[in-house]
Amino acid sequence: MNLLAALTLAFALGTHAIKGVALAVPEMGDLTLLNAEAWLNWSETGGVPMTYGVPSKCAPVLIVSNEPNAIALYGAPMYPIWYAQLVKQVRAKCPDSMLVIGNVSIEDWRSVGGQKRGYEWLAELLPMVDDHNYIVGAHCYSITAWWCIAQLREIKTLAPRGLWVTEYGITSGDPRELKLFMQWLDRNVDAAYIYTNRQRPCNGNFQGWAIDDKVSLVDTCTGELTPMGKVFSEWNSK
Repeated sequence: MNLLAALTLAFALGTHAIKGVALAVPEMGDLTLLNAEAWLNWSETGGVPMTYGVPSKCAPVLIVSNEPNAIALYGAPMYPIWYAQLVKQVRAKCPDSMLVIGNVSIEDWRSVGGQKRGYEWLAELLPMVDDHNYIVGAHCYSITAWWCIAQLREIKTLAPRGLWVTEYGITSGDPRELKLFMQWLDRNVDAAYIYTNRQRPCNGNFQGWAIDDKVSLVDTCTGELTPMGKVFSEWNSK
């Protein structure tokens, strides 16, 4: 299913969150294996484009930047006042696009030179955003579902227009926790993009931004679903 069809189905029927994949390794066949409805790859070439400035072209949905409250390598650092200006610039280029703004990390990055936790960063940003066609985005990773659920409930208080979880992961690799988290996401957000299909190429080295192979949905060498991937794929086939 392409993004526009998934959006139409999910919003018109109100049945479920769009079930997407944040695709770290460009193995497009994994999307079919995982029964994914949509995907992103942190660039304008993704199924859902992500832009870090004024985009080269417009799309029905544009994700505006990545983890602006984090440090470089993990995100694209930007203070809220600058980000609000970026939203204006993107809107001037793309008057009809729905913008997914914020896309903050839940974490507090100040101890390593970054900015405040995602909730506080959004609370500063949103009063400066003069726009009527946007939705808030946020990222959450944890070893358990309940920690992320608590954090995202707080974020939802700032997002009356809706919430996209543009990255999420269960870093313990526990399929039971993933299923619990997905059940909550399905009922409480508009779209959710799991991280990730494969964390690294087969027999390759980790990238500096990589987390752990426990988050992988597809075995990097065999091309088969991991236990986490099976949970994700089976849930999406419902």
